[in-house]
Amino acid sequence: MLSRVWIRAVAEANHVEPCIFGKSMFDSLRDSLVVAEGEESTPGASTKHYDRQMVSFWEDLEDSYRVILERPGSSSHQHPSSSTIPMGRARPFPSLGATACPTTVKPLIKNSKKPHPALAVVGLILDPTGQYILLTRRPSYMRVFPGAWVLPGGGFDAGTDFSLEDALRREVLEETGLTIHQTSIPVCIWESVYPTDPNHPDPIKAHHLVVFLQGFASSRTTINPQSPPLSLTLQATEVETALWLSVADFKMVRQKMKNTKDDRDKPLPAVPVIHAKETKDTTTTKTELMSLDTLVGIYPQPDTTCDGNTEQLQQHFCGIAQGSLFALEELLLQRNRNKDGFFEEGQSSVVWSRPVASTKDFGPTGKSSL
Repeated sequence: MLSRVWIRAVAEANHVEPCIFGKSMFDSLRDSLVVAEGEESTPGASTKHYDRQMVSFWEDLEDSYRVILERPGSSSHQHPSSSTIPMGRARPFPSLGATACPTTVKPLIKNSKKPHPALAVVGLILDPTGQYILLTRRPSYMRVFPGAWVLPGGGFDAGTDFSLEDALRREVLEETGLTIHQTSIPVCIWESVYPTDPNHPDPIKAHHLVVFLQGFASSRTTINPQSPPLSLTLQATEVETALWLSVADFKMVRQKMKNTKDDRDKPLPAVPVIHAKETKDTTTTKTELMSLDTLVGIYPQPDTTCDGNTEQLQQHFCGIAQGSLFALEELLLQRNRNKDGFFEEGQSSVVWSRPVASTKDFGPTGKSSL
């Protein structure tokens, strides 16, 4: 099996090495990489639920596709298309339900069926107005992250995908029916491991490098800023529920995560979600109300919330997958820091981001149409 993720672990080394399943990619780079401004990458030394460091990231499109992670600013090896972006991984944060990344605790056991971590691409998909970002919920019967709220995306398919943008457009179209017409350089990357609990008795089942790209969903009509976001066509086998999340609603969820236990008992408002159900011949969808409390905490959280229209409990687990939460927070941080439309005066409660002239615009074939 060919590795899609390679690392230059030693500065100025003239070669890169394939990543190993179950071995920490974050730690392989840690000694040689620059720690981000104001961050401490030692577990437990911060109030963050993640370790964070800056990495140089680029796509090698020659021969067999792969992505390369290396030290930022290495002049002798810096690739012209490389970008310096944040890399995160889980760290213990009990109040949010976060545990250490299993690769930092579990012994390395070679996996003959999965010798290397897999590559995945996930989208921070905004509606054309930039007011809403798309979250999806995985069905409860899935083997990995059942019931988790995640940003949409999936694995890189070497048989059909020529780049991360190709993979993102394919996955988002399959899962939601949306076409992505603008993408940006990666917002961040995340080392994802499942099961997420290092004390889980099972060995590591899944190990991914997840690349998060921002994209805007296309629309053939002019969008009224006061109108609902774009409609969705959900793939029920992959997406059980979908939610267009506003900045204001996400800020309420984040604030409740930071609150004391007594304050957490106060319920958050309900918002409309799109729920998909697969029958023998077709997939049916309906709009329901769901409490934002289902998003509070890092997955997996016990789900004791009720559906907005029934007395039935939803799924056993809820909460936002930690990598998706990291990416949402990074998007907020970067837009605020760059002052390019996000959190500008008078817009802080309604706009995630605005399309910019430098953003790539992709046509039907996945090639740039500019």
